[in-house]
Amino acid sequence: MRRAKLKSFYTSKNLVELFGEVKNQQKYAAIRRTGLVTLDASLIRVFEEKTKDDILSVLVSVPIEDLRKISNESEFKTFYKQQLDRIENAVLRKNARNEKLGKGLKWGHCTKILSIFVREIVLRSRICSNKEVKRLVPLLYVPLDSKVLGKLRGCGLSEVPNRIKDLSTAKQFWNLQELVRKAAKQAGTSAIYLDDVWVEG
Repeated sequence: MRRAKLKSFYTSKNLVELFGEVKNQQKYAAIRRTGLVTLDASLIRVFEEKTKDDILSVLVSVPIEDLRKISNESEFKTFYKQQLDRIENAVLRKNARNEKLGKGLKWGHCTKILSIFVREIVLRSRICSNKEVKRLVPLLYVPLDSKVLGKLRGCGLSEVPNRIKDLSTAKQFWNLQELVRKAAKQAGTSAIYLDDVWVEG
């Protein structure tokens, strides 16, 4: 009798409907989860209170299907710049006078957020197919922070800023990305893996 009741419960219409809703929300849930992982305490502590909510609202609306269709560097750069502008606008709502961001609000802090988010979507969310991952990984931009910048300076690149708050221009950002991309290609890998310096402890 007990088994019969359990069977009836687990095959009930309400439970089937629940899983139908879960199925429909799987991709959104994966994107939102990726956004929350991206916006951890160490990343957002420099921003004013509740900025996280503003940024998250942008991240969950990033057109992931457009990202999955990208086939070359030019398309990826266009996509990246569009999403970066949206994140910058979200941050500015509460941080236009935030002195802790220095001159690096957009090209330092906002690029770090977007670069981490896109990396997580491509490499860890399971939204992208293996074929898409293989195509997109070489295009990804390295999240620039003090540790990565320190590694670059350690390679003798004297014009690299010390902190992301000092990344103040588009030229700085694109030049650094091009530099690491070329070096990574020569070494037979992809630039995004420079971000693994964080695992060194």
